[in-house]
Amino acid sequence: MGLAMCVGDKSNGFLRFGIVGLGVGATAVFSALSRSRYSTLVAGADTDGHVRRRFSERFPDSRAYESIEDLCADDSIDAIWISTPNRLHADHAVTAANAKKHVIISKPMTTTLGDAERIIEACERNQVKLIAGHSLGFSPAITEMARLTQPGQALGQVRAVQLVAFTDWMLLPRTAEEVDEKLGGGIIHRQSPHQIDAIRLLCGGKVDSVRAHVGSWMPERQAPGFFTAFLQFENGAVGTASHNAYGHLVTSEIVDWGKDVGISGCDVKQRAAARTALRNRSLDEDALKDSMRVGGAAPLFDTLKKRRAWLPLHLGLTFVSCDHGDLRHSPHGVYMYWDEGRTEVPVGDDASWFGFSEIEELYRAVAMGEEVYRDGYWGMATLEVALAIQQSSESRKEIKLRYQTGIRPNALKAASRNTPHNSNCVGCLKRKTQ
Repeated sequence: MGLAMCVGDKSNGFLRFGIVGLGVGATAVFSALSRSRYSTLVAGADTDGHVRRRFSERFPDSRAYESIEDLCADDSIDAIWISTPNRLHADHAVTAANAKKHVIISKPMTTTLGDAERIIEACERNQVKLIAGHSLGFSPAITEMARLTQPGQALGQVRAVQLVAFTDWMLLPRTAEEVDEKLGGGIIHRQSPHQIDAIRLLCGGKVDSVRAHVGSWMPERQAPGFFTAFLQFENGAVGTASHNAYGHLVTSEIVDWGKDVGISGCDVKQRAAARTALRNRSLDEDALKDSMRVGGAAPLFDTLKKRRAWLPLHLGLTFVSCDHGDLRHSPHGVYMYWDEGRTEVPVGDDASWFGFSEIEELYRAVAMGEEVYRDGYWGMATLEVALAIQQSSESRKEIKLRYQTGIRPNALKAASRNTPHNSNCVGCLKRKTQ
């Protein structure tokens, strides 16, 4: 398919990307590709002609197609990022794999375990790489926490992880299917993978069982806007994940360095106004949603803009309890509480990694033969947990899991590229202890 020749040529060693689904999520991918030294955007596809026109205006050197079939027929494309509605992920991923294109899928991987298996089978049969990504669970700070709790480190074994998020996700402009559970909408499908991936990465990957409750108490949005879940792992560790997306309180206000700003960028009064507009049906969601897409006036994701300090946002506050200490986020890394006091381990997490890390992971897999760590099996295991949250809530029972997988060694090795050399050695930590 020309890919090996392309990336093997040091003069033009680019991994050439096409993106299908030029909506809000794709804007983060555009920013990431613009920063990559080894990957480039060559084409995009969307069924909306208006969106295609704006894509062509924004990226005049890239081609615009109406369908994934047309995109896959472009021989100059090596890999396709799937950013279409969740219900289309499986069909689009299989189409890309059958065209011998490597695949990255935005979370959730898909909406059913059967479809996840279908994606994995197609990628393996066609010998193309598959990454289930776009999750904050693999952010530099979370992966650094995982490294700090590996065997031989000072903190010992992870015993419990707690994540709690308060966001205004339900108040953002939404298409009908984004809040339709049957089509893969709502926060269980669209937001829980952030927290599930983080807890799995910190606790060893293999969840044994799930007990959960899902809540829906906003008539203007039919999909759930709340969940809380208890995850028990095969190794004895436990994790809890909770997300309230109704936008009254936001967790960014709770940290000392934060402020009252939600995912939307709105404060509490602005969020109240948005809630009232939804209730009165006076909010033009279609127009607002359109402004957030490629070429729009108000893009939701701008990862080229550097933030000054980490904020909880979609992921929420994270607390890791270990044999000999605890971990949580700091403004610019990780706070480690242990017998030496409180230490801040610096981590380069300014949000610019979002989308970029998947692109670089795929490049290293294709060009350098490195193992993909956010592979299809990892994505299917996270999906199984998300589906179990809903199932447990409906049945009021604990759900046992079957498709779990452990952490690939490369997941934590890759994190070391985002942190200072030997930042977690005992000597360095003692010198930085407060």
